[in-house]
Amino acid sequence: MGQFDARDIFCLGSLPFISLGLLHGLLAVRDAILPRSFTPADDRGREAMCGTTLVLTDRTSVWLAWLGSTAWGCASSASSSSCSAVTTSPSFSRCDR
Repeated sequence: MGQFDARDIFCLGSLPFISLGLLHGLLAVRDAILPRSFTPADDRGREAMCGTTLVLTDRTSVWLAWLGSTAWGCASSASSSSCSAVTTSPSFSRCDR
């Protein structure tokens, strides 16, 4: 009972990725509504980002591009968290204990 095998270590090692991925996803969704986590600490930085357009197109501000990349990060964190959970769940439900 006091020994760890490879499956136990794999499960323990995947828990930080699952929990941090879920936390990142929740904070990214909240930031789309009320920016507090992934925003510049100085409000002048965000104001400058809102007032500056991209060289690629003048229809998008740097702030909107930042929100889009945060949304992409939310999607990737959700997929990595669910992938980690799916690959870990067979290890949690072993029958040979």
